[in-house]
Amino acid sequence: MLHKRWKDYTDDEIREIDAEKCSKCKYKFVTRVINYKKEYGCGYILSTGFRRECRPEDCEYYKEP
Repeated sequence: MLHKRWKDYTDDEIREIDAEKCSKCKYKFVTRVINYKKEYGCGYILSTGFRRECRPEDCEYYKEP
């Protein structure tokens, strides 16, 4: 875990996690588009009905088939 609270992550840290893990994940979805820039979120809970029990940088759900 890089930080205790999500708000303490820098934009660069979030982009790095996204590039390494989330970009390959079937649960990633667009939350909104502002000025042609997309913002993404994790849809794990929406798809499974369960909360993801790990931090984004520790997540392994992107490896699911």
